Order: sequence, then structure tokens, then C-alpha cells
Amino acid sequence: MHFLRSSPQNGGRPGSATCCFSYGLRAGRALYGLLNLVALAAAWPAWLSAMTILPRQLPPAIIGKPYSAGPLITTGGEGCTSNFVSLKLVDGALPDGLELSTAGYFSGTTRREGVYRFVLRAANGCGVSDQRYAIEVTGAPIYVVTASHTEVSHQMGGPEPETIYLRVSGSNPGLAYEVSAPGYPWLRLRQRDGSVPGSGAGFDSDLIEVRLDVDTLWPGRYSVPITVGSWRSANHPAIQLQVEVRQPPLPVYALVIGGHPSPDHVPELPQLPPRIYQPPPPPPPVIKRAPVSRFGRYRFDNIRPSSSGAAARPAQAPPPDPSSTPTLIHR
Repeated sequence: MHFLRSSPQNGGRPGSATCCFSYGLRAGRALYGLLNLVALAAAWPAWLSAMTILPRQLPPAIIGKPYSAGPLITTGGEGCTSNFVSLKLVDGALPDGLELSTAGYFSGTTRREGVYRFVLRAANGCGVSDQRYAIEVTGAPIYVVTASHTEVSHQMGGPEPETIYLRVSGSNPGLAYEVSAPGYPWLRLRQRDGSVPGSGAGFDSDLIEVRLDVDTLWPGRYSVPITVGSWRSANHPAIQLQVEVRQPPLPVYALVIGGHPSPDHVPELPQLPPRIYQPPPPPPPVIKRAPVSRFGRYRFDNIRPSSSGAAARPAQAPPPDPSSTPTLIHR
């Protein structure tokens, strides 16, 4: 709306000293938009630093073997309407034989040794973020394993055997390794870090604790191989453990009866009174009756003599049994 309208006195034209309210409104809107652009430009660097590429370091590569690094991921970038993030190489070069997809996956096999440095850029449509990387390409790693001791002797029912310590070192610092002893569930293995110490570590080898659960074993000797290595290593060194499980000591009386113990190890037994052998009593004497003939005479041929030497007089025999057949004596 105009503040001064046209009038017949000035020929129907607005006054020369007047201003238009609509022009001021349009200028205010333009100024508001300009202020928004300035605020957005001031906040734009925060959008660039909010997005990060992980991990920040990549593992070394082995010549002639596929690269085993995991995919690269990005974090941050909240508030952007685009959910897709792409990765690309903007500076440097990847190792010969390696390729990187826009989704962050490595593929291929390295061919030459060396340290390759490059810069990756992540973009999500609202901003970008750069990250520097370096991949070291070396030959196949070599592991060296040493043991505190390799022979264990245990007596059943005794204290637990001493823990065995294995030290693992290698030619590639920071490279992970695996330790295994398949087929021996009574063997317990525990790694300290699971990788060869790096150059800045305070020790030059990793530690493996070996514990034996020998209470479940039968007496005897056992030979246990413990292997250390990785799928990319040039060697797989093994430590051979010799485990002996002995029976508990037998009682003293069993040792005296069953073998010839040494006087230094067997205590003196108490003296027992001698046992007098007493034979069993003799069986009672058996007296046979003399058969009676049909004529009432006795047979004296089966009569046992008495202790005095004279023939004992036979006792009167009972009457014969009618059901039995009498013995006939013919004279």
C-alpha cells in the first residue's frame, strides 16, 4: 500500500518524496535469506569434520596372497539427507594388484614389496572427509616359538603340573597368529595379545599360557604337538610336549608281597608272633558190619583189628532186611 496516493493536483502521479511499503518488505526478505546463507557457510566446516573413515590404520599385505583387510566404514555426517557414502582415491597409489570399491572393500593380490601411501575421500552428498593411509607389502612372515619346558611328569592325585609358557616372535611386527592343539581337549591355551608385538612395544615376543588338566587322563605317556602360525605365514612351527601320568604309590604291604623293594624306601615292618600250624582233626573211624550168612555165622574177613593187635569181637548184627538179598557163603 502506498503511503501517498495520486491526486488530481499532481496529475494523478504519486508524490516524489514518498516510499513504497512493499519495496521495504521485499528488501527485508532478501536480507533474511542472505543472513541464512552466511550462517550456513559458517557451519560448513563442521560438516566436513563430522565424518570419519575407520579404521585409521590398515594391516600389512603379503606378496602372492589375497589382501585380508576388512571393509572401510564411515561414521558421523548426521543431519544429511543422503544416506549413501562413497569412497575414492584422491592422492597416492594403492599397492600393485589391489583395488578399492566405492563401498570400501579391498580386492586383489599384491605383487611387489614396499610401503604405499595414499589418501581416501568419503563423500555423502553434504560434505567430504579425507583420510591418509599406508600399506606395507612384505614377504610371508616367519614365526619362531620357544618353550619354558617341554616335559611334564604328574602323579595321579598330586598337585597340578606347572604352567608351560610359550614365546612367539616373528618377522612381521603386529601380525596376528593362531595357536592350536586339535584332539587334546585337556590342554588349555591362552594368548596374551594374539599377535607379534610391534616396534613400539615393551617386549619382543607374545606369551602363550599352556595349562594341563591331567586329572582326566589314564596313566601313561602322551606326546602333544602345539602349532603356531597363520594362513599367510611361510612356516608353522610346532612344540612337542611330553606328558607322563604316573599311578599313585602302592601300600607298603603290597610292595613287600609283590616285589623286591629297596630297603631305603620301604620302612621296617613290625615283627608278628609266629603262627603254629595245627593240622585238622582226623576223621572219625568207620566200622563196617560183618554180613551174616544164612546159617547164622559171621564173616570175620572184614573185621578191623583193634589197637592191641587182637581181632575185635564183632557186635551182634541186627536181623537182615527181607528186601535185601543175603550174601551166601559156601563152604
